[in-house]
Formats: sequence, C-alpha cells, structure tokens
Amino acid sequence: TDNRSLNKVILVLSSLCLEVRELKQQLFTSLLPPIVMYGERQDCENLPKGEAQLMMGRILPLLQELRCFITRSKEVAANIITQLDILYGQEKVAQSIVTKDVHFLTIF
Repeated sequence: TDNRSLNKVILVLSSLCLEVRELKQQLFTSLLPPIVMYGERQDCENLPKGEAQLMMGRILPLLQELRCFITRSKEVAANIITQLDILYGQEKVAQSIVTKDVHFLTIF
C-alpha cells in the first residue's frame, strides 16, 4: 500500500506469524514428545534407590528449555496484541492508519 505506517505494521505482523509457526514446530518436535514420554519407560514402584532423582535431574535441561519457550511465546503474543492495537486502537497512530478495507487471515 501507499501507507508507510500500515506497511510497517503488516511487515511486523508477518514476521510474528513466521515466528509463531517456528514456535509451534519447536513445541511439537522437540518439547512435547520428551515431556509426554517422561517416566513411561520405568516402573515407578521398582526403581532402584535414587533413580527417581536421577530421572528428574535428566529432565531439568528440558524444563529450562520449556520455560524459555513459554517466555518467548508470551513475548510474541504480547507483540501481536500490540500490533493489532496499533491498527485498531483509538490512539493517534491508529487514526493515521486507515484499516477500513484491510482484512486479515487467521494468524495461528
């Protein structure tokens, strides 16, 4: 479009859509499978002494990665909401962007 402000917001939203897609792929390929399978291989009642603690210690790096993933997901979601507020909000910036005929597809 000829509206530079709208172009910037659209560019940011498209980048955020790509990031959401990458986060979703990371979740389903590297985070969920190990969490779902955690503890499934072991008979919890017949574990040798200290084995449960070792299993928990082995999953700690994955839990840290999951925490970082959740933090990043929150940041991306907040950024998407901010960009949509710029488009549809009541502030001066939003008033300079005419979005009357702008229609968006589902983000994710």
